[in-house]
Amino acid sequence: AVACRVLSTSRMNLTGGAFEGLDSLIEVKSKGRNAPLETIFAIHPLEDAIRDLVTSQPMGPANKLKRDGKECWYMYVSDVLPTMLHKGYAVEELNKVIEIGKARGSFNVTQHRKEQALYCVPLDPEELKAQLNAKLTDLEAEIKEYRHLPDYVTRFDAHSVRQAIAKVSDDADYDSLMTRMNKQFEQNHSRLPGYFDRLEEQLQRTRTQIKGVSDYMSGPARAAHLEAPSAKSSW
Repeated sequence: AVACRVLSTSRMNLTGGAFEGLDSLIEVKSKGRNAPLETIFAIHPLEDAIRDLVTSQPMGPANKLKRDGKECWYMYVSDVLPTMLHKGYAVEELNKVIEIGKARGSFNVTQHRKEQALYCVPLDPEELKAQLNAKLTDLEAEIKEYRHLPDYVTRFDAHSVRQAIAKVSDDADYDSLMTRMNKQFEQNHSRLPGYFDRLEEQLQRTRTQIKGVSDYMSGPARAAHLEAPSAKSSW
């Protein structure tokens, strides 16, 4: 739903080129016709620039905006636009990136003193760490299951990632570690089709061998050797 709103299109068109030219910003994955679409919003340099600009604004009694019980940095959209346009970005691109930034939680838009303002809620490092640790726990559980598969090898070092999580202080650290774990998930899942193909080939070879033995055992020549001896007497 977020991707549809950002791109002003329908679900049907999401995988049909609706985000052409934005493939470095948005990735849409479908696991099946009726399965939910997974939408990944990447960080655009402009998104970083907007957040840096907004968070560089002073906070205090004279410049106060509170959201979710926290004092936030903010900047009026009318002040952000000229600054970004001066750097060579088009208005349409700026609006798209603002929507993506809102979807990712980099910043948000609110009405403040009768004007639209972009604001950033100070990030809570402990919340970021909790999300990363939950993701790592899921990944460790998946790797443990994958180790039951033959030939499964991974260099992913969960211990070093957990140590890095303990040092997370901002969204850049968070995004770096989240990307690292997502890549490992993707590597795991990409191995499954090849594994099942090899398993099917092995089963086919086994079936062929069994059939060969069966044909040999039931063949005329072999059957003659296996016939029960007839009872004969010298009398």
